[in-house]
Amino acid sequence: GGLPLSHSRAVFISMLPPNISYEELCSAVGEYGPLESVKIIPDKRHGFVNFVDPADALQLMASTGQQVPLRGKLTLLQWGKARPVPNDLMQAIRTGATRSIYVCNVPEGASEAALTAVFSPYGELESVRMVPKKRAAFANYTCVASAIQARERLHGRARPAPFAEAAAAEAAGEAGKRG
Repeated sequence: GGLPLSHSRAVFISMLPPNISYEELCSAVGEYGPLESVKIIPDKRHGFVNFVDPADALQLMASTGQQVPLRGKLTLLQWGKARPVPNDLMQAIRTGATRSIYVCNVPEGASEAALTAVFSPYGELESVRMVPKKRAAFANYTCVASAIQARERLHGRARPAPFAEAAAAEAAGEAGKRG
């Protein structure tokens, strides 16, 4: 596609490298503005990126010549069709909602796999990052709506099972050190 579809916020990416990760795709396009959602269709090697603001999609398309490097090869970008961002989601974004959740008080023994188990029921994850020295982590979703849902369901609740198990192991280890 040449001209923008009435200032679309959607970009379609064809011929993605095999087994490309969400993290790689987001790194290639995310610097142009906040992403509302990202979707990879592995068997077709296609991807869809929806920016929050159509001006950011336009900036990506205009400044890159409608192609971005992925794994050292230029990959073609085309305009896509996106539904409008629902009003409640746009309001949440305006008040700070993003695709990322900051998680504090992560037990010392918790792993990325445990974190993934806790957060994956709420939507597809782009990545999970542990910050062990701060006992924290980031859960990065492929869409803002999933991050909002996870935060609403988990914020202020008792520790999910994988964290509770890690915390119990941590406590047992501390008790062993004292005994």
